[in-house]
Amino acid sequence: MTDIIRILRRIAFGLLITHSAVVLANGLSYTALDEYVNTADENYAYTVADTVAGPGYRTLIIEMTSQQWLTKAEVNDPIWQHYMTVTIPDTVNSNIAFLYITGGSKSNSLPETAPES
Repeated sequence: MTDIIRILRRIAFGLLITHSAVVLANGLSYTALDEYVNTADENYAYTVADTVAGPGYRTLIIEMTSQQWLTKAEVNDPIWQHYMTVTIPDTVNSNIAFLYITGGSKSNSLPETAPES
């Protein structure tokens, strides 16, 4: 499990460095969104809540707190908590990843499997 977390951290760090390098190399300045996304948030955290094995893959169900949005005085739910499902094939034949983002809800239930669609 620690290996998976290390891989996820490397990917996130790599994306941050790549984005920063592209912005600087093109002489572009950061936008307000860039600055917001790159600002450290003490609420950011994640844990692997469950691991589900399947034929030829394993799925990690990650419980994640991504950020605080505004304050409790401004919105009723300022801490953004959600689940992220990561499916890792046993055999990888490519260096290309696929990111599939689907709708969510305020459901508190832990997903049991990766979505089929």
